[in-house]
Amino acid sequence: MEAEILQYLESIRNPFLTTIMETITICAESAFLLAIISIIYWCLNKDIAIKLASAILINAVLTATIKGIVKKPRPFELGIVKPLRVETAIGYAFPSGHTSTATAFWGSAVTVFKNNSMLIFSIIIVILTGISRLYLGVHWPTDVLAGVFLGIISVFISDLVWKNKKYLLEGSIIILVISVFFSTHVASAAAALFGIVYGRNLEMKYVNFVIAGNYKYQIKKVIIGMAGIAIIYFGLDKVMVDTTITVMIKYALVMLWITFFAPYLFKKYLVASQ
Repeated sequence: MEAEILQYLESIRNPFLTTIMETITICAESAFLLAIISIIYWCLNKDIAIKLASAILINAVLTATIKGIVKKPRPFELGIVKPLRVETAIGYAFPSGHTSTATAFWGSAVTVFKNNSMLIFSIIIVILTGISRLYLGVHWPTDVLAGVFLGIISVFISDLVWKNKKYLLEGSIIILVISVFFSTHVASAAAALFGIVYGRNLEMKYVNFVIAGNYKYQIKKVIIGMAGIAIIYFGLDKVMVDTTITVMIKYALVMLWITFFAPYLFKKYLVASQ
């Protein structure tokens, strides 16, 4: 039945529908959501940004761990369908990382804003994300269902931890240490979680930058912040050997930049020019 569903979706592919499905998939990718979280952190609300980030990073750790345990092949690897946007199909199939990430992010947004409009919007986005992964031929239906379930679990875990956030740093350190013994995907997600939590602690203690400002100030923050992310992410690839430890360092530094180093620069060099 799963194969029949995928083959039917393959049969109705057309350029317009493919563009829509690829766009939906992109909106559930880590890079896109990281950009949104960064802008929220720099320009809108630091606590909301950290809560959203915590949900998707906890989800990333869980998803990567389960993928490595189950090791389920993707449908196109078995010749069931021809994949589209295959570069997004990294690692094993179960569960769907895009679906679980979308569920964790938008589910966490529901816990933040607590209104029916956000709930309905989030449900629609999650459903469309799951359909897009099936349409592109990179996941089985059961992968998508498991992704939704895992995303919901991640929201509950994140919400529970957030209510006892004084233990968030300690928890991220424990996850970081344990992750070294798992796959690179697990370790990088754990390093990112540690980086964003530790960076937020440093920012509160030593920076405490002001979010408010005119639109020129906000635009400058986004440009400088995004440039820093790109320099760290791509620059470190040029100078470091690709190992689990170096990948962990890269992701931790990116998150530290977002939460601590960039705000330090904003406060030191931009505030006066508001």
